Amino acid sequence: MSEYTPEQVIKRIKKGKSLAGADLSGIDLSKVDFRSQKEGGIGEKPVVLRKADLKGADLSKSNLSGADLSMACLDRAKLSWASFKKADLKGADLNWADLEGADFENANLSEAKLCRANFNKANLENANLSEANLAEADLSKAYLNMVNFRRANLIEADLSDAQLTDADLSEATLEGARLSRAKLVGTKLNFANISELDLAKANLTRAILTEADLSGSNLNGAKLIGANLDGANLTGTKLRGADLSGAKLVVANLTGANLIEAKLCDAKLSRANFHDATLQRADLSGADLVLVDFSGANLSEAKINKATLKEANLCKANLCGAIITKSDLRGADLSSTRIRGADLSEADLSEANLSEAKLREAKLHETKFINADLNHAEFK
Repeated sequence: MSEYTPEQVIKRIKKGKSLAGADLSGIDLSKVDFRSQKEGGIGEKPVVLRKADLKGADLSKSNLSGADLSMACLDRAKLSWASFKKADLKGADLNWADLEGADFENANLSEAKLCRANFNKANLENANLSEANLAEADLSKAYLNMVNFRRANLIEADLSDAQLTDADLSEATLEGARLSRAKLVGTKLNFANISELDLAKANLTRAILTEADLSGSNLNGAKLIGANLDGANLTGTKLRGADLSGAKLVVANLTGANLIEAKLCDAKLSRANFHDATLQRADLSGADLVLVDFSGANLSEAKINKATLKEANLCKANLCGAIITKSDLRGADLSSTRIRGADLSEADLSEANLSEAKLREAKLHETKFINADLNHAEFK
């Protein structure tokens, strides 16, 4: 129990006395304005609650803007709709705390303990949560724009419908986290572990995901327009209907990925690995596909017109019904590839390997086969 009554706490604050290290567990200080008198509060100066014990305390709808709560214990505290703008909560313990609708704009929560805390609808814009522990925290519908989550632990956290524009999640751990419908425009996720996540319909426009691990994640219907996924691991990732227009996936690994009806027009995909990937009806128009590995991939009915596929590996791929007009396939390997009914009009296959390729019913108007290997290729 608290060593002070609410009245005694308020009296000390009015006199500018410190409450650092005080036992205030279970106290009711709801709706109290702890700011200095100059800012409209009751205090002689900004309140100091460093290392104070506020476990289970009720501070709901209170104003603690600018307060020093570093290393304080707020375990299971009631903090809904309270204001912590520019407050210092570095290393504070807020495990299981109720922070619904609370305002942490520009607050310092680095290294804080926030396991299973409820941040639903809270505002943390531009807050510092680097190296914080947010395992299983509820951040759904929270405002997290420009938040620093570098090296934070977000295992099984709920970030669905959250606003994460320009947030920094570099090197963060997000295993099992939920990010469906989250807005991650311009978000930094480079080197982050985000394997097997639910990112369905998430907005990752211009997000930075270089060398991120997205293997097995659900990105169906996600927006990745202009995103940087260079060197990313996307093996087995679900990207059905995803929009990756203008995205960068240089040297990315998409082995076995599902990209049915995905948009990859004008994307930079040189040296990417699409081995055994499914790209039926995908749009790769104008894409840079130099040295890409499409071996065994399903590209049936895909749009690959005006694309650059120089020296690409399409061995045993399925290109039936694909539109590959005006594309550059010089030196590409299409051996044993199924190209039945595909449109290769005005495509350049000079020096390409088409040995044992199946080209029945393919449209070859003005197609170039200069020095191409057509050994045992089927045209009829």
